[in-house]
Amino acid sequence: MAEINLDLETLKVMCPSDIDIACYNSSSNFIVSGPTNSIKTFLTKLQANSIPIKEISCGYIPFHSRYIKPAVAKFEEYLNRTLPQKKFHSSKWLTTSSHEYFNTIPLCSKYYTNHFLSPVLFAKTIRSVPRDTVTIEISPQNILQHILNNYLYSTVTNVALYERTKDHNNEIFLESIGKLYNAGLQPQIANLYPTVEFPVSRGTPMISPLIRWDHLEDLFVMRVRQKEIIDNKEIVVNISTIDEEFAYLTGHVVNEKNVFPAMGYLFYIWEMIASLKNQEYINTPIVFEDVNFIRATVLSQQNEIELTLSIQEGSNRFGIIEGDSAIVTGIVRIPTNIENEKISANLAECIDGEEEMSTKDIYKELRLRGYQYAGAFRGLKSASVTGSNGHIAWTSNWVAFMDSMLQMMILGQNSRSLYVPTRIRKLTIDPKYHTQIIQDYPIGDRQFSVRRYKSLDAIISGGIEICGTVATPIYRRQKVVNTVLEEYKFVAHRDLGTMSLQDAIRMSMHIALECCNMINVKIIEFIDDSDRVVDRVVPEDLNSPLIGEILNNLPQIRHHIKLVTTHEKFSNISLPDNVSTTEITKLSKEENCLIILGFDILTKNSKKLYKQLLSLLMPQGFLLTLEKSGAVCDYSCLKTYELDIILEKQINDKKLLLLRKTRNIARNQRIVHVNNYEFSWVDELKSIMNVENETGVYTEIILVSEEDFEC
Repeated sequence: MAEINLDLETLKVMCPSDIDIACYNSSSNFIVSGPTNSIKTFLTKLQANSIPIKEISCGYIPFHSRYIKPAVAKFEEYLNRTLPQKKFHSSKWLTTSSHEYFNTIPLCSKYYTNHFLSPVLFAKTIRSVPRDTVTIEISPQNILQHILNNYLYSTVTNVALYERTKDHNNEIFLESIGKLYNAGLQPQIANLYPTVEFPVSRGTPMISPLIRWDHLEDLFVMRVRQKEIIDNKEIVVNISTIDEEFAYLTGHVVNEKNVFPAMGYLFYIWEMIASLKNQEYINTPIVFEDVNFIRATVLSQQNEIELTLSIQEGSNRFGIIEGDSAIVTGIVRIPTNIENEKISANLAECIDGEEEMSTKDIYKELRLRGYQYAGAFRGLKSASVTGSNGHIAWTSNWVAFMDSMLQMMILGQNSRSLYVPTRIRKLTIDPKYHTQIIQDYPIGDRQFSVRRYKSLDAIISGGIEICGTVATPIYRRQKVVNTVLEEYKFVAHRDLGTMSLQDAIRMSMHIALECCNMINVKIIEFIDDSDRVVDRVVPEDLNSPLIGEILNNLPQIRHHIKLVTTHEKFSNISLPDNVSTTEITKLSKEENCLIILGFDILTKNSKKLYKQLLSLLMPQGFLLTLEKSGAVCDYSCLKTYELDIILEKQINDKKLLLLRKTRNIARNQRIVHVNNYEFSWVDELKSIMNVENETGVYTEIILVSEEDFEC
């Protein structure tokens, strides 16, 4: 016997005729059984194709296969002696064998004989195990643990009473009893020991002296992780946006790329200098000169980047390398007197402009130029239109704060081009003065004023001065848009005409967008428990990728599609970037979806389902349901929930219905007769429209022309 990780269809094709599939553990995990030589030959073939396998020691007995059939009579005879009494199964009994001997007769030797011969349908049975179950494996080997842990819900507690690889199975057994206690059960452990008769004798020792502190184990406390020092003047910094320390870097997006911020390089050099001096960087003033940014570093959630920081002794030149390429060079030093490095207050004269731009205005302008800043990098709270002065929020993040100072330089550029910093003549940081200023502000509203001195080519905020910044324009990424060919033609909404699924869903999306003039569109595809239990919906039936493809052809529409389930069936399948999976419990009532798509909504006629779906819709939203042809649909529920059928089309073996909440609109109806040779009706039409604008009452205006074909 052997365990094979392969899908069922491929396994059936590859499996030799003399080998049977003995166990169906999951959709991609099976156990095969057959003659020893055939099994070995088959496994060699699978290994050559790099297919994961695991040989199972079964004592050369091909369990759950046709080769056991000769032993049936003898096996059943011995079972009849061992199990003379027949017992009926309980409500908690789930069989992994065929149901033929399960529902008709009580548990007996015939049932176990059938189980001995038949394949184990574990994948089918495991669906019926509830989420809050405690499973106990009673077997001489804990062979089922990896299956239970991998394919049951994460909330299920799995306990094995025996482990084959362990020598002290008494301890394993008692640990398993402890797991049952932690799961909320109450095992009667007194049954493991001899009965105690009370009162006990006078010589019985007390329990309290036996309970003492166990000092055999060493417990470690958490400490701050220090960067590895390779030698005296070089360190390596590994950066991954998955780590909490670097997660904020995902907000630095330029030209639709997540790039490492320029000030981040200098910050780590600052930290390195302070570390070499055995000081905290917050107590170390620093001066950077002649800094050149040679190229940008693109961040990725899949891969971490490795930056090598080095400083030359004597010249104070530093360099930062990624791989084999230099990305930043410059000079760094600790000044003897930081005040001598700053710009004189007498020289720094500036007339402040009115800070008319808010955070929303600033980052809308920057987004138009190609900067998609988010999170900590949206630090500018206000700024003047010319970019000469403003305010920056202080969040104790030096990298984001200094990057916000560079954003002031970008605002001051009289151009919509995309600029990136390539050189800084001088950067001075006085952390002591910087922290002194911020102490005067309340904790919840700490911000620094920032000024850009154009004549001095300097940006100053708090204890930080950036002088001589050179920014170079770069080309913006151009989106490649595929040509879409469409046509306008009349299509009846409720003629039950046959259409392709793609055309029917496209028509539904166009109807919804015509009725609701919006740019940001939210769509949900809902899969509930009943769809999962009977396998009504498989990954190939999902319509989310199709909807995403349709909306991608509408460049002015920004959309986000959620695949909502009450289970984890579709959590591992590959979906487009704009489609995410989530559970119904994680949704809020403020979803305001334009369309919710489901399966057999009318057929199920579930009050709970309707309430769930309608609570997620926007007031003018739509329900899109795919019903099986021939299924009995309960249209009475439409009246109950005030839904109208907008579109009804036949799609092969399914029927598509687009539903919308009934809207009661108070409106008048006016008829205006049109004449192409006399235009008094124009004034009448204007007066009707003026009244409508003044009163706000919707008026349906019908223009009628009789015997005038030129109108």
